[in-house]
Amino acid sequence: MRQLHQQQNLSYRDVARNSGDELGKSGVGRIVTGNRLPAKKSTLTAYLNGCGVTNPIERQLWINKWTQLRNTAPRSPALLL
Repeated sequence: MRQLHQQQNLSYRDVARNSGDELGKSGVGRIVTGNRLPAKKSTLTAYLNGCGVTNPIERQLWINKWTQLRNTAPRSPALLL
């Protein structure tokens, strides 16, 4: 997720605005700098929107990877946003 943010060359504010204000700057920051996955699919899709990922195939790849990681990651409070 950090790499996606860097590739798009957007500020946290830009990503938050592009997400339709579904994410705040601090939420974007936690996603980009944190070592945890978004807890909800809606947070992931808001982040993808914020980063300008509109291609349906690319979006589905992100969602599939998120689902796979969520299903294999140990459950702990550190994984939750």
